[in-house]
Amino acid sequence: MIHGKSCSIGCLAMGDEAAEELFVLAAETGIDNISVILSPVDFRTDKLPADMPEVPDWTPELYASIKRELMKLLKTTR
Repeated sequence: MIHGKSCSIGCLAMGDEAAEELFVLAAETGIDNISVILSPVDFRTDKLPADMPEVPDWTPELYASIKRELMKLLKTTR
């Protein structure tokens, strides 16, 4: 879930005002036109911090997939 308030147990809590704006934008855009990409950094412009903790073996493949999806956004927003 994505919701308002300031705390969460597994959801994306972003505050009431931001959540309300997000839901209005989603309603105007249409659910079939929305993608949600959760990423530790914006791979279009940044790299992972050098002091990242140890990650599972499958993480580089996941991050490569996230980067590919983010790069599609870069191409469509220019």
